Amino acid sequence: MRIAIMQPTYLPWLGYFNLIAQADKFVFLDDVQFSRQSWQQRNRIIVGDEMVWISVPVVTSGRMGQTIREVEVSDTTPWRKKQLGSLSGALARAPYGQEVIELVKPTLESRESRLCEINIALITAIADYLELPTSLYRSSELACEGGRSERLLAICRTLGGSRYLSPAGARDYISEDGAFSDAAFPVSFQSFSPGPYRDAAPLRAGEFPSIIDAIAWTGRKNTRTLIDQEIK
Repeated sequence: MRIAIMQPTYLPWLGYFNLIAQADKFVFLDDVQFSRQSWQQRNRIIVGDEMVWISVPVVTSGRMGQTIREVEVSDTTPWRKKQLGSLSGALARAPYGQEVIELVKPTLESRESRLCEINIALITAIADYLELPTSLYRSSELACEGGRSERLLAICRTLGGSRYLSPAGARDYISEDGAFSDAAFPVSFQSFSPGPYRDAAPLRAGEFPSIIDAIAWTGRKNTRTLIDQEIK
């Protein structure tokens, strides 16, 4: 039973869905501290031949230390309508661009006020679109405690896991903390390299935008192939 655990980020890149695809159970780490101007509230799309940021405005004043699941969206500007317009323009020439718009439109047009709910709804919609069979959970519903690595280990055990699939960026702190090695619990680290799936300068330079770019330009089947790289 392979377990992967990630914070719910905004329209994440291919690598995020590679983790979901390779796990039997995937957990949204929704009750850790929110980081302003992080992947939790923004991502990038390719417009023309350049990377452009898209962001969700959030309420932060007087809310120091709030968790991801507590963060509220700021609707003082019509950001939802503007962002749908930006996506429609950026993907207008893509063969499957309209499929992407129809995929994200229900969530972006909803009046959902919580950033976490928006992120999870978009990720779930994309995972369903790609027909990923992985079961999805939230850490806030599992009541697991401990330090950063200890808590991840506790989540894995609670869900009956036999191996933890970790993003490569966590390798140093997992090694430093020693929780998994002390428990002799197997860990596999992600090494995901999709390569340029279309001719665009950012992709040639090894930079990757939100997964919606791959879906818009290559379609469901080819995007699924991209994320199906095995984590060993």
